[in-house]
Amino acid sequence: MYVDGKVAVTPRLQAEAALLLTPGAVVSHETALSLWTANDRADDVVHVTVQRDTFLDLAPSCDLTKLVAAGDSLVRRTDVEPHHLVEAGAAAIGVRGVRLAREAAGLVRGGVDSPMESLLRLLIVFGGLPEPQIGYVITDTAGGWLVRVFTAYDLLNIPHTVVARIAEDLHIRHHPLAA
Repeated sequence: MYVDGKVAVTPRLQAEAALLLTPGAVVSHETALSLWTANDRADDVVHVTVQRDTFLDLAPSCDLTKLVAAGDSLVRRTDVEPHHLVEAGAAAIGVRGVRLAREAAGLVRGGVDSPMESLLRLLIVFGGLPEPQIGYVITDTAGGWLVRVFTAYDLLNIPHTVVARIAEDLHIRHHPLAA
């Protein structure tokens, strides 16, 4: 950045220039301290911090399933859309856990009601079955709501059984004579 030689170079001017070069950043560290304490001496270093996505911050400490569940929850509770997470992952370079974040972002869906629903969906997909429609309501012939509940125990302790039961149900629906 260039300024006229007659302009005094202050911490504030340095910070403004750094922020112009780094969209989305905020001043931090000693630069913030200089501004808060009205220090009028320019420094050799200007500190800025780029705000990152919480989803990216979680990646180093989560496995794929937990990160997808966190992303599903983030989408459910905020105005973040799944494509925002995909874009944030694509834009992140050199961030620890970015590969996992990119993979997880591609699996995040809107409309998921709970982490267990995320887990069930991932079990289905990773089990080689078609991805289920989120929020699909199954009714009986009278229009009443039907449900076949998988418990937390099923999902956490015998996931292979869950996938096998779903695969069997799908097979029977597509091949009714096989039952």
